[in-house]
Amino acid sequence: MEIKKVKDMGQASFLKVNNLKLQREVEWEGKSAYWIFEDDGRADELIEAYINGEAIGNLKDFSEAQRTLKQMLYN
Repeated sequence: MEIKKVKDMGQASFLKVNNLKLQREVEWEGKSAYWIFEDDGRADELIEAYINGEAIGNLKDFSEAQRTLKQMLYN
């Protein structure tokens, strides 16, 4: 299984909503934070859909995913 490092919170939230497994710790490189996902082969396709405005999903779930990712930054 590959890993996918994501710096953008929106992209990371979309991956989380789409059930890619998120590691518990944020990886820091200087002042930049990266969320680390186990990539089952869908990560690049999901990120592309998000960037191109083709992402489909539940907005409440997306908002909850963002809240979780923000909490990870401050723990």
